[in-house]
Amino acid sequence: MLQNGMDYTSTVFGEKGRSKKGREHLRSRADIIRDLSANANIHNGDAFTVVCWQAMNLVRDITKAKTHFFAVTLLRNHASTNPRAMYSLIDADVLPLGILEKKFSSAVAAHNEQPFSPLDMLATSAKNFEKDGQLGAVMVISVELGPDEKKSVEQAVSDTSCPTFQPLGLFNVHKNTMSSMPPRFFKKEVWKACLKNALDGYAYSITRQPSPV
Repeated sequence: MLQNGMDYTSTVFGEKGRSKKGREHLRSRADIIRDLSANANIHNGDAFTVVCWQAMNLVRDITKAKTHFFAVTLLRNHASTNPRAMYSLIDADVLPLGILEKKFSSAVAAHNEQPFSPLDMLATSAKNFEKDGQLGAVMVISVELGPDEKKSVEQAVSDTSCPTFQPLGLFNVHKNTMSSMPPRFFKKEVWKACLKNALDGYAYSITRQPSPV
């Protein structure tokens, strides 16, 4: 039953959409989760880690990682052959963890069972990193939107049934590096430009520079 559900194309809770079977031009939930996970594995170690420090200004307040998460909405770039440019950035934002608490508490009530909880995932990851002498963890959520979908980041996170959740470690070495950055580095227009360039296959930089990897 789970596999059958993953074949459907709607990404909105409570809607199946058309089955992908026989319609290869459609994106199934399984396709979306596979590609978002691959994209996260490529960018977690650099772009997504750095942008969390910037966007949440964790140098100033590391505890914000316990109350907020970083979310991106993405458009699948089918024309690209570069694995670092699978997706184009639509938008990104820092949102309160209460949004996830509300979303997944509703799932508990609807299914009368203990479902997956990204909050538990974050808490476990943070505890493990802290045991290793690091600073905890921060949650990154990626949501794929279709070409015609017009949603804010918050609406996309709340509505979508197949985002990906990635708790990333917060390391002392990153804090030391970020502490030397000027205040402008933490402005939204700066980190969004850097993230856009990184997701387009370039270096994480405000101007387009060749990717170091």
